[in-house]
Amino acid sequence: NDEVIQEHIVDHGSAAEPPEPPEREGYDFVGWDTDFDNVTGDLKVAATYEIRTYAVDFQDWDETVLASRTVEHGQAATPPADPQRYDHRFVGWDTDFDAITGDLVVTAQYEPLVHTVIFQGSSLLSDVVIEVFDDAALDADSRVGSPVATGAAGMAAKDLISGEYWFNAVREGYEELSGSFVIDGGDVTVPFTLVPKPGSVVGMVLDEITGEGIHWAGLAVYAGDSADSEAFVTATVSNHEGSFRLRNIKPGEYTVMIRAHGYETKMEYDLRVRPGEHILGWDVTLDRVIQEIDTITLEDFGADWMAFRVVDVDGQPYDGTVPWAVSLREMPGQTLRDMPHDIVYDAVWDPNINADGRAVLTYKGLTVAVDSDVELQTTIETDDGAHNLEVVLRMNVIGDVQER
Repeated sequence: NDEVIQEHIVDHGSAAEPPEPPEREGYDFVGWDTDFDNVTGDLKVAATYEIRTYAVDFQDWDETVLASRTVEHGQAATPPADPQRYDHRFVGWDTDFDAITGDLVVTAQYEPLVHTVIFQGSSLLSDVVIEVFDDAALDADSRVGSPVATGAAGMAAKDLISGEYWFNAVREGYEELSGSFVIDGGDVTVPFTLVPKPGSVVGMVLDEITGEGIHWAGLAVYAGDSADSEAFVTATVSNHEGSFRLRNIKPGEYTVMIRAHGYETKMEYDLRVRPGEHILGWDVTLDRVIQEIDTITLEDFGADWMAFRVVDVDGQPYDGTVPWAVSLREMPGQTLRDMPHDIVYDAVWDPNINADGRAVLTYKGLTVAVDSDVELQTTIETDDGAHNLEVVLRMNVIGDVQER
């Protein structure tokens, strides 16, 4: 730039003493432009410089050199074509290279591509909450983003980069499910199936009239709306208080048949069990079997016993074993003891009316103080007094033997 650095007065034929060369940014001093060892006249000596150059390497994410450039001080380096990386998008270089002032390494920068993961439930369940983790520990530190939930189609979506993942699926009433999946450069569908938890049903079998519990009532459960044997699921009986519990019932709709001795069989078609549901207070009332007595007849007899047959209005044997069934007795005031004879006995019903409508009355220790043939009479009635049968006994005395 023609700036005078220093002036010297030199004798003819002598050498000039050069000054310290000035520094110039980005350049290296290489010498003077003319010789000054033997000065023979006025002389102008100029400093000469050479611009510095630098090595600029462009490298990929894995330190592979993509291109090398030699660039003069202050000049821009020319980058190579945008590099490619699997499952990534090139987003630029990690440093500026428009004005190079030293050796430089420039590294390519990438962003991983994002892919959509579809979680598809096999049962089209909504409200399944799915958490995704990047570690099999499934802890809070490894959770990736926020949970997602399935919609009406049983599907949930989440955007993730390639890699190995683990997930946890939770829905009330279903067993918790864990699994894993891998994303490798594309969208992924992750099918899953939640297993419903079984439910239970608790209730009582009650007498329609008294409201009291019916013990040993049988409950048979059938899938669907019929009681076909092929649809049978499980069964139980009520305890002494009339309560029952049906356990491990899979979600679904069921028909329940309830039976108890002396009661009309009842069908309940509206039992619906949801996953993991525990139904309380599922009470059932049963109607009593109506038995109206039509006749009481003397079926058979012996020396000290009589057998009776009780028939209802439908011509069927009267079942005397139900809790509210009537029994037979000798009508008060109309027993053998009330006859004008000295008669001793114990009347024993063994048993009273049984399930076949039969009742046997035995006169234990029967003795009659008579000295000739005698006719005796008793009346057998139901203990509610609604029905009775008059029985005439003729006793023949043959020596010491009494025959009836």
